[in-house]
Amino acid sequence: GLDRTQIIPIVRLLSLPATLLRMGATGINPEFAFRNVPRDTVAAFLQTNLGFAPGWGSMVGVFHVLGRTDLYKEWVRSGGRHATIMSMERDYLKRTLKELLQNPVKTWVSHPLKLLKAVSEISEEATRVGVYRVARKRGMTIRQSGFESREGTLDFQRMGAWIQAVNLMIPFFNANVQDIDKFARVHAKNPARAAIKGASLAAISMLV
Repeated sequence: GLDRTQIIPIVRLLSLPATLLRMGATGINPEFAFRNVPRDTVAAFLQTNLGFAPGWGSMVGVFHVLGRTDLYKEWVRSGGRHATIMSMERDYLKRTLKELLQNPVKTWVSHPLKLLKAVSEISEEATRVGVYRVARKRGMTIRQSGFESREGTLDFQRMGAWIQAVNLMIPFFNANVQDIDKFARVHAKNPARAAIKGASLAAISMLV
């Protein structure tokens, strides 16, 4: 969350390898996108109590992301978009809303790397938009629905001040911390429901 001028040069230097690794593992890696949607859709089913349908909910989200629908634009305004792992990169945050919402195709195909990053972005946004849609249908406000979409999977911007500094230099450090924290919070809130959902998915996976 700091400006470039507020980060001392040595920290910027040390953060470069972590930034490159994050981009190589997620932003420009097609494999990440294809693995991310199934993982996120299952996570949203386990971690929300909104009636999110795994699989279908994410596919509907893809439709809204690709179509840049009014629901998608509303989700962006809610702040839900800033929870993705792609939002950790500064260049991502510097893009204008006009570029993101009004001319996405031109932005994506203008450079091969942008196209690869776009695929990763879609895979991250699809399930979150799907959760947002369900929350809105249940009568929640834009702000509440945006929060639910961030909590549907992992909120990669959820961190304290010192974790933020460490995460600049150690790739995926905060993601690992948030993964454990999310598991604990979900089971502490309603252990019976979490156990039942987890067992049902395990049974389905064994049958399939």
